[in-house]
Amino acid sequence: MVMLNLGSKLFKMPEQLGTLRDKLSPDEFKKVVKGSLANPLKFFCPNGAQEGFIKTVARSTENNKVPIILATFANGVGKSSISINVILNFIYKPQNAWFDYPIFWNFPFPKTIWYASTAEAIKDTIVPEIERYAPSGTYNILKESKAHASRIIFNSSGIKWQLSFKTFDQDPKTFESANVGIFVADEPLPQELWKAAKSRRRKGCITMLPMTPLKCEPYVLDEVQEKAEEGVPGYFHLTADVYAGCKERGVRGHLDADIIDAMVDSYLDSEEIEARVFGKFMYFSGTIFPELDKDIHFVEPKDYPIPIYSKIVQVSDPHDGRPSAIIWGAKTPEGRIIIFDELPRSKAVPFWNMNQPIDAIDEVQAIFDKEEDMAYKPTVRVLDKRFGWERRAGTTLANVYKKAGEFLAEKMIDGKKPYEFKKMIYTSSYSAPAGEGEIAYGHMLIRRVLAPLKDNKPGLVIWNRCYHTWNGLSHYIRQRRTGKSAENYAIGDGKIVEKYKDFPDAVRYLVCSDLSPQVPEASKTQHQKDFEKITKGSSYATLRDS
Repeated sequence: MVMLNLGSKLFKMPEQLGTLRDKLSPDEFKKVVKGSLANPLKFFCPNGAQEGFIKTVARSTENNKVPIILATFANGVGKSSISINVILNFIYKPQNAWFDYPIFWNFPFPKTIWYASTAEAIKDTIVPEIERYAPSGTYNILKESKAHASRIIFNSSGIKWQLSFKTFDQDPKTFESANVGIFVADEPLPQELWKAAKSRRRKGCITMLPMTPLKCEPYVLDEVQEKAEEGVPGYFHLTADVYAGCKERGVRGHLDADIIDAMVDSYLDSEEIEARVFGKFMYFSGTIFPELDKDIHFVEPKDYPIPIYSKIVQVSDPHDGRPSAIIWGAKTPEGRIIIFDELPRSKAVPFWNMNQPIDAIDEVQAIFDKEEDMAYKPTVRVLDKRFGWERRAGTTLANVYKKAGEFLAEKMIDGKKPYEFKKMIYTSSYSAPAGEGEIAYGHMLIRRVLAPLKDNKPGLVIWNRCYHTWNGLSHYIRQRRTGKSAENYAIGDGKIVEKYKDFPDAVRYLVCSDLSPQVPEASKTQHQKDFEKITKGSSYATLRDS
């Protein structure tokens, strides 16, 4: 083995150089090491996942001039280093054969780069990585009264490039007033900053989103991942687990296998393992119901049949700009709530992308059609107390539904008699106890019913055919605050994102409705009799507490 007195320069050596020690003569290896130290950009060797990232960037503009590349890589794979090497090979043109593609030789968009990250990452990771690879004397770092670098000006072959750093706590207004050719966000941006940044791409831009998907913003899945999976031109999603960086199990990996295994073993939380080890999305940042677990609460109907004597409730949350969010749920004698059906029927797009409202007659007809084949018919209907009884054009929506139900019941054909459940008479949604906010109170009750009952099964379950209900609850979030004061607020102080709110509101009305199943005395188990004796006179909320 060749021992060189490299001192502090040792950190510039590409990790893969160690594999060459046994393949080269001492003199050859010495030359490679010296060359790598003199120009590490030329000697950069990507692992398999990083190579895939380079190839994706290289072809990203073939069918779209504003492509977005989402790379959900596990910890240790090299997200930052590959992003910076891609940027520098645009600035300095291809420095080795890994980047020998036309777009690296002739970048067609503005020579302005925005790199968004945390202040700590900019100071401790990103700038040192740029200094590691960029040829000295070809750039100037400007702080401009900040604790970290504000801008870096590059001058390569007479072509000036500018890289500006953005942080997640900046005001959205600071993400305006420039045409950007490359945009990088190495963790999910708050949605308001994402919207502002997208408008900077009007002259063409490559967007790179290299991230470990912890506490992700919903737009990343809804806008980028979903379109990438559908094959929409210009959207790409790359994944890599931690083993892509392993010397033994990866392609041109740089991490020792025992270090990776020890790192993986240190993660105790199963969801954190999914994100940090396998690069899979964990959950949304700012989620209102972090207790919600798809493996526990989104269930097979056969595993949670509706018991006899359950109170069947139909709930509507109407909306001006799209169809109503409608669910059917059962409140069971055991105290469990089972959401077993929903409208709209279509699952072609998420509910929040349905922009065509439905006429009251058509909506009531859709409800009747659903209920025709239900084994258990609803005995109660619940409607948003504000929207349902707000007077418009001399009437209320509750009355419109009632009249629509009467009209359709009279029009029944084929000798069918109008059943009792076909009466569209709604009761208003709940009111919170004095001194408590209605929404906060409802959220509290939902969290309680998500917890296990005495049988160790959850108190609220959703049949897995209820796509929109689950989608709404799992996307239900609060906005992340932006600006310098953001760190002074808890996540629970953020404003609820209205976009995903409709089905969660319907669930809230169901859970908070003070309705209990009526079980005939002769059919009650001793457990039910004891339970009623203890909770006699209690509201449903108090009953759930006990």
